Amino acid sequence: MEYRYSDPVNFDPSSPWVCDLIGKLPVRAHRDNELADRGCLRAQRDWKQLFGDFPPGFTGGGMGLKFNSVALCVPEALPDRIEHVAYFFELFNLVDDAIDHAESPVQVIAPFAADAWRTLECIKSNKDLVRNGQEHGLTFEEILCNFVRAVIDLDPDGAEMILREIENWMLALMKDKTRSEAPDLDEYLDSRIIDGGLLPLWLHMVLVNDLFSWEKEYGGTQKSGATQGPMNAIRVLMEKHGMTLDQAKSTCIERAKELRDEYLKIAEDKNSRPDISKDGLRLLDNLRLFAGGHVFWSAECPRFRPEQEQDWKLKTMERNQTRDTTDPLTSDEMAKPIDTRQTVVEDKRRADAPSDYLDSLPSKGIRDTAIDSLNFWFEIPIEQVTRVKKIVNLLHGASLLMDDIQDSSVLRRGQPAVHLVFGQGLAINAAGYRFLEALREVRRLENEKCLDVFCDELHDLYVGQSNDLSWTRMMKCPSEAEYLAMVDGTGLFRMLARMLDALSNSPRKPDVKVLIRFMSLLGRLFQIRDDYMNLTSSDYTKQKGFCEDLDEGKFSLPLIHALGRCREKPDGTMRTNLICNLLSQRHSDGRLSKEQKNLILEQMRAGGSLEYTRRALHALQMELKILGKRMGLFENRQLGALLDKLKV
Repeated sequence: MEYRYSDPVNFDPSSPWVCDLIGKLPVRAHRDNELADRGCLRAQRDWKQLFGDFPPGFTGGGMGLKFNSVALCVPEALPDRIEHVAYFFELFNLVDDAIDHAESPVQVIAPFAADAWRTLECIKSNKDLVRNGQEHGLTFEEILCNFVRAVIDLDPDGAEMILREIENWMLALMKDKTRSEAPDLDEYLDSRIIDGGLLPLWLHMVLVNDLFSWEKEYGGTQKSGATQGPMNAIRVLMEKHGMTLDQAKSTCIERAKELRDEYLKIAEDKNSRPDISKDGLRLLDNLRLFAGGHVFWSAECPRFRPEQEQDWKLKTMERNQTRDTTDPLTSDEMAKPIDTRQTVVEDKRRADAPSDYLDSLPSKGIRDTAIDSLNFWFEIPIEQVTRVKKIVNLLHGASLLMDDIQDSSVLRRGQPAVHLVFGQGLAINAAGYRFLEALREVRRLENEKCLDVFCDELHDLYVGQSNDLSWTRMMKCPSEAEYLAMVDGTGLFRMLARMLDALSNSPRKPDVKVLIRFMSLLGRLFQIRDDYMNLTSSDYTKQKGFCEDLDEGKFSLPLIHALGRCREKPDGTMRTNLICNLLSQRHSDGRLSKEQKNLILEQMRAGGSLEYTRRALHALQMELKILGKRMGLFENRQLGALLDKLKV
């Protein structure tokens, strides 16, 4: 698997059997460990504001001396999610510690559970919280409510899962912490399956947690004066199976290893199956990452190692101090030698992160296919072909990054648009960085004509994009000729053909004028097909949202026809005026409702705009085949297959 946000962790664990527990599980850490720590510190601050102090025995929750638990367990989390995840898990740690040190766990759990369920009801019904007699200060309900609403703003679908997990969390706490009699080990593990899922890896993590947390939980029980110890696999093995503490720990380790190996065998079998999707394979790998990080963190964290409490407190104090309080000119850091190469590598990672996310999303790969098809005639070495592909893909990705910001797009290829993950600033910076990288790749071709082509086509791209943006902003519908001129300059199909022509000495290569005409028409076919599918395809709705072009105010060919040529038909003026009024509403409100978009579609169908677009696509296909015949298209099966792929 490709890892975008994490690096491998080199470790020398304090306990010799930790390596045995990890086995073949990977251990990686998120590069934004500081964001995870920030989430923990926010949760700790809110808790102290609510209760005045931490629960007895609290030593850092998810924060470690080097790595945060979330950075280790979810090392490939999207950077804008990691702080929220850490905040939620830190709340869980604080509540868990409060319960473990309570003389009567039920009395502690009940108020938290009531607050959680009341919060969830308010969120689900979209109502505001009503305070019960408390006029000042923060409440636990508000802490949960603020967290869930922040997640909803970030990822509505993910928020539904979070709501379910909060409910499961409270049910698990109620069931686990209030159990008095220890079952045998199989019964105990069966109960944890019900709480947490059906995967052997989950039970592996349950046993790892019980193994490392035993001293902490048992010590908390002793200090609180409670009569029953924590419900834990170690306790079960000692009470029900008559084992000593050392025997119980050894049994726990061996059982955890068996469950880990059982999961790894399942994952290996599924990885070899062709019917498993990329998302499915990514999930299998993420579970391995979670388990490996969980073992490493459990073995090293101050939370389960009381002797590290003082070190944790010192580190927390350092992290709570803002960097602005340190004078860089007098800091001891100034005396250290600067490794400039390491700094540049780290900076590049952050510059690349938005691009890495974009490139990881599924793509149709039309431009790569076009390059491979044309090389049937150009016969360029594979190294140069690969470089041209990289140039075109860098530029295409840069334009997508900017387009999504300029159009206020929410989705890109079915996932949140890059600027909604990394922010507009980083997305814009990444687009500029991609342009620079593309220029570097052009220079590596060592061909003066390719550099001229690059500059010419980028000029046309920016001019075409400025016209498109201007039409949207001014609500000025272009003519079909203006629209087609804009499409010719922004599709990159001409660029890739001209670069291949400049690099080729093959006697088989086609006439460059015919080729440029062919690629311009191919670009038109691709764009107009995209216009049509955006309004009619359910697959496009899943990938980009329902009729997203209408939300963006973009003048596509169907809309240009509806606002222009359909005036000539009976009732055409009425339809045109209706569409204009709806678009004006979009201009003032920012978006159109589903009902408004459906009304525009009805007017387009009635005016024949969608059928007109289909005929235009058919005409382009026919002209491309005529030109292709002159170029020897029937010999080039790959190019013929590409044209067939673009049929509607």
